[in-house]
Amino acid sequence: MEQNFYDSGFSLKNSLKFFYRHRVVLLVVFVAALVASTVVAFLLQERFDAKAVMFPTSSNRVSKSVVVDRYSMDVLDYGIERDCEYALQVLSSDAMMRDVCEHFDLMNHYGINQKAKDKYYRLYEMYRAYVTVKRTEYLGIEIKVTDFDPQTAADIANYITANYDTMCTKILAPRTDGAIELMENVANRLQEEIKSTNDPLLLKYKNKELASIQTQLAERKADAEVVMPRKFWVDEAVPSDHKSFPKRAIIILIGTLAVELLCILVLLVAERWSSMKKELQ
Repeated sequence: MEQNFYDSGFSLKNSLKFFYRHRVVLLVVFVAALVASTVVAFLLQERFDAKAVMFPTSSNRVSKSVVVDRYSMDVLDYGIERDCEYALQVLSSDAMMRDVCEHFDLMNHYGINQKAKDKYYRLYEMYRAYVTVKRTEYLGIEIKVTDFDPQTAADIANYITANYDTMCTKILAPRTDGAIELMENVANRLQEEIKSTNDPLLLKYKNKELASIQTQLAERKADAEVVMPRKFWVDEAVPSDHKSFPKRAIIILIGTLAVELLCILVLLVAERWSSMKKELQ
């Protein structure tokens, strides 16, 4: 057994002979790979991370939590899981992405050719690669931005967090305005009916219905007019003084070892092929 092991093609003795035979090639390749990996590592543009953290508030309307006495909801309540999922959808939406790209002129910032036919595709792909929104363990939301400039990364993360309220208002405004218009029409119709009604019983019913509509109308107007934050801003993003990419030592190590292993593989295949040709002859 011992004899067969040491006589095999993969014995320690044969391996040492292999490395000795090709020592010059392996050394040259190692040095070349080391130099090339080092150059590449230092040519890569540095990137910096910035993170902002927020908690969405409860989605209960302001009028219910403040105006109407029969509700006892606290305006300082954190949102539940449903509110967190809603916030994630808004923060990750295409509308938010387009707004951020336009505000910071990211097409120029990322160096995208304005004349390229796929310029918007490339812009949005880079945005999605550099901007991530994810849920934290405790129903919070982390907005992480990677950029070549630490200040820009922090500014984008903070802008997205601040813009959340604006986006929510834009989404809800059409529905709120429509509801207000509808209830105003109903209230006006009831008032006309009350003026023309002589039946006391029917008049009592109409007045009660009008009071209910007016209460709901006041609630909707409060929701439309009172602007309250829909988030708790926990951590504001700050410019980082430490790069997140590239990890130069890791790039140099992996690059050098990968090239060296590839060289060894090529030499092994070459020797094996040469041996097979001799055997065939």
